[in-house]
Amino acid sequence: MVELYTQSTLLERGWTKKLIADFAPEPDAVKTNPFFKKAAPMKLYAEDRITQIEQSDEFINAFHTAKGRKKAAQKAVYTKKTALLNLIDQIEIRIADDPNIQNHAIASYNDFHEEMGHYDYEPARKTSDFHFLERITVNYARHNLTRYDSLID
Repeated sequence: MVELYTQSTLLERGWTKKLIADFAPEPDAVKTNPFFKKAAPMKLYAEDRITQIEQSDEFINAFHTAKGRKKAAQKAVYTKKTALLNLIDQIEIRIADDPNIQNHAIASYNDFHEEMGHYDYEPARKTSDFHFLERITVNYARHNLTRYDSLID
């Protein structure tokens, strides 16, 4: 019996979609996906053919090149993420103590929904659910009392 690999198996083995397209563009078999009937058919690759491809000098060189690109891309993502986290650490957010902040949040929430034409929404009130009021108050503070939106841009 011939052992067959799925595309997912090849990816787990370190192949990339480009390597598959370059070295095994045609699958050895195509079968209906047993897990999701409406999904695209599964492409299957014979183990012996894949092993033979993986042992070729051309594939080994392409595999190592792809691995290097993947590593470089991961490093770039890490560098960008680190820079963003450093920027976030430098952001100072101060909100003045305002005893009416919840009233402002309720008004802002209701005004927004009325302006947007959302007539089927539940208006905010002082008697609304505590967690809901807490959430809209935090949102109000973030969008109206800080430079949040300009910093995100």
